[in-house]
Amino acid sequence: MRLLFILILLFGLAKDTPISSNLEPEDFDIYYNEVKINDQVNVLRIKSLLGFGEDFEDNNNGYISGFGDIRRLNAVYPNHESPELRLVFLTNDNESYLVFAELDTLNTNRGVKAGDTYDKLIEKYGNPNFRFEPYEEYETLRYNYGKKYIDFVLKNEDKKIEYILIDYNSYRADKEQKFNEE
Repeated sequence: MRLLFILILLFGLAKDTPISSNLEPEDFDIYYNEVKINDQVNVLRIKSLLGFGEDFEDNNNGYISGFGDIRRLNAVYPNHESPELRLVFLTNDNESYLVFAELDTLNTNRGVKAGDTYDKLIEKYGNPNFRFEPYEEYETLRYNYGKKYIDFVLKNEDKKIEYILIDYNSYRADKEQKFNEE
């Protein structure tokens, strides 16, 4: 269910008009066990420093989807039972790259994390570029920076952040996997 929700977010179902945001490149840096992760990091470096999570093999070696020689994989840290960070990669015969990161307990570079309030989010990030409701019970606030974005998914009931999605290359990955073709 959560994967479906994330895919809906990644396809950009924004319904409102842009407002404003002031993201910087550093906003897309995250740290896990002192390892800096962003769209410039090499997937093999992540694997050598962090592995792919404790239960990678037990979860179909992270397989999400594939098309030809292209595979979308995910690594969950420390494991699927107690997720703190989820990284999704796309790999093919020529390269591998980070598609997005889901922060379940980690802070963003500005100190916002799941469980924080709407007010803290607005204080740290300002108004979002878009707001949309992929489901009745949730609202997503999206902050754009070029082709990258950060989504903060909030429960409508208490206006607290459920999780954070930092997107680096979803549009590219979806195009390579032909997700956007009719």
